[in-house]
Amino acid sequence: MKNTIVVDIEGSLQISEDLFVKSLGPGDHFSNFLMGGFTYIFNSDRKETKKLAKVLSYCAVEELSNRNGRRGYLQRELSLDDLKHNKIIFIPVLHKDHWTLLVVQHKKKHPSITFLDSLNSEKPSKYHIGLVRFFSA
Repeated sequence: MKNTIVVDIEGSLQISEDLFVKSLGPGDHFSNFLMGGFTYIFNSDRKETKKLAKVLSYCAVEELSNRNGRRGYLQRELSLDDLKHNKIIFIPVLHKDHWTLLVVQHKKKHPSITFLDSLNSEKPSKYHIGLVRFFSA
């Protein structure tokens, strides 16, 4: 039963019952796999939201922080067309009981990056630094 697939999104993302229950149980932490499912659903075939907002995938977020040697995800997920047309880009970062949400508003005259942090940290994270580096290139 623990290995039974309870979430299956077009065969691209599968989550077992054990992981799903652990992610949503009392005292547990929201899983990157569940966030990945949310991201996949949000970004897929939603014509009405495609130009309004975009959510970066877990792999793109890892690339921002130079974790696991991931490459190419940011280029695929944030094309020049995306940057021109999306009003808001959400970048969720989950690490155990700590979450961070970076919100990029790519306005022509006044782009901004908002940094929301569950631990109320004042110093920028490696994700924030990576994001600034990416947009400055």
